[in-house]
Amino acid sequence: MHNLFILAFFVKEDACLYLFSNSTVDRLFAYFDHLKPGDRLLFACALGALVITFLLAVVQVSNRFLVETPLHGDALTEGFVGVPRFINPVLATTQLDKDLSALVYAGVMQIDAEGNLAYDLAEDVAINDEGTTYTITLAQNRMWSDGTPVTAEDVAFTIRTTQDAIVGSSLRAPFQHVSVEVVGTHEVVLTIPARDPGFLELLTIGILPAHIWSPIAPDRLSYSDYNLTPVGAGKFTLATRKTSIDGSPEVFVFVPQGVSTDAPRVNLHARFFPNDELRIGALLAGTIDMAASIDAASAARIQAASDVSLMTRTLPRTFGVFFNQKTAPALLDTAAREALDLLIDREALTHAVLGSYGESTSEPLPVAWKTGVDGLTPAEDKSIGLEAARARLERGDWEWHEDESLWAKKIAGATTTLSFTITTLNTPVFTETAAAFAARLAELGVPTKVIARERADMNSTIAAREYEMLLYGTAFGRARDLYPFWHSSRRVEPGLNVALYTNLSADTSLEHMRSATTTEAYGAAYESFMTAFRADTPALFLFSPYFIYAVRDDVTLELPARIVDQSERFALIQTWYKETERVWKIFAK
Repeated sequence: MHNLFILAFFVKEDACLYLFSNSTVDRLFAYFDHLKPGDRLLFACALGALVITFLLAVVQVSNRFLVETPLHGDALTEGFVGVPRFINPVLATTQLDKDLSALVYAGVMQIDAEGNLAYDLAEDVAINDEGTTYTITLAQNRMWSDGTPVTAEDVAFTIRTTQDAIVGSSLRAPFQHVSVEVVGTHEVVLTIPARDPGFLELLTIGILPAHIWSPIAPDRLSYSDYNLTPVGAGKFTLATRKTSIDGSPEVFVFVPQGVSTDAPRVNLHARFFPNDELRIGALLAGTIDMAASIDAASAARIQAASDVSLMTRTLPRTFGVFFNQKTAPALLDTAAREALDLLIDREALTHAVLGSYGESTSEPLPVAWKTGVDGLTPAEDKSIGLEAARARLERGDWEWHEDESLWAKKIAGATTTLSFTITTLNTPVFTETAAAFAARLAELGVPTKVIARERADMNSTIAAREYEMLLYGTAFGRARDLYPFWHSSRRVEPGLNVALYTNLSADTSLEHMRSATTTEAYGAAYESFMTAFRADTPALFLFSPYFIYAVRDDVTLELPARIVDQSERFALIQTWYKETERVWKIFAK
């Protein structure tokens, strides 16, 4: 009745009577015509209030059914340092190339929100009881960006390409002993010589399309235009490349690939900078939205900005000082090694080098990666510091010679003094750590020389085991397999046991960790290993650095709970957005 009355109020009386032959309406109009002017005004106000109340009620009801949802088609811009060369997971060696490859290519496996392995191109992976055969069944609805279906031949071609010495892939070593058999259009069987808890994680490698790359000779792969015009099956496809006047890349525009099962909402613009200073400046100025792999010094500067936030994750990497007892006779002495362990204040050292962007540790596993072993027996609480270190040397029959300012002791009939050379990589975090460590040794009266080597020289130095103390880092995967770093069988190159550590009990524990099928079994084996390790002190673990991602506050994004490599920051990019809109619930995904 209210709606009829409102309509009647705003139309001519004859039109109203024509539409509504109702004596009640006739009388209402007649009543309105006979009202005094003041009463008419009051009546009109009341009617207006009724209309406004009705409209507000409509808005409130509408709002109850509206939700805020991310806007599709927006663009995020991330800054990178360097120039892309190989957007190709088999040839990528720089972090920049690995990051861009992660956008375009998909692997058999991927990373989920918790940082665990999940299926990507695969719909199933069956592993035999011995852990040596992996039968991979691919999803049949996955397509390459050119519309060609993804098949088992693509998986086989990718792995065989990594194995080809002519190609020179950095992935050749981990895939070297894998045999590949295609048993169906969407089924491939991979066989490895022995159980490897980290093998499934290797299958996150981006798969190449065989129909694109197989016609190209192995020695010509690195020259192909497809390295910068990739055809992938990942979440994005490279749509546009913008170059500067001199031809160098400025911006690559990646757009969501429609064939992906979890297509992102945003376009991603990759903007390239010649150095980190310019990249950080662009971030603070708002020219770019994100910047990854920020160092601790830049993080402190960015933290002062009110419109940029820092997201961090603890990488499975541990910095430590590894003792070579063959080249430094003093390190044969247990008291000397234990004194160095007592000398180091790891919290202070971590803060001096990384500020608040790292965590100290005296174990090979950082705290964030100790799931399932964090409730084990802790290390003995020892007094640390200069006096504790001196006392341990004196108990170990080391004598302080004031005139020479040296610690000395007879070992195997020869007088041995405490003085060392620390070899490390010539990058800021390593050289700063080495300088801080050497300064602490100097306080104890132990002369120390630091040698900083470039990466190529460092690799040959490590291969030859030509160092007394090696300040370096270890990096492991989700399986937390410490076998390559500490088992006695890995003491010689290309093994990674750079401390040349030998302990039969530790070897057994490492083998049990590798074969463990439950968290509890892994934890028990890890505790057994650490018992032997602490008794021997073959190395000093120091800290684990954070991965730092700087993001402007108007961007909403999610990172996996744990990442092994910074490229995994894109694992949940389908959830990222910048702008939002309000839509009815029935239209929201």
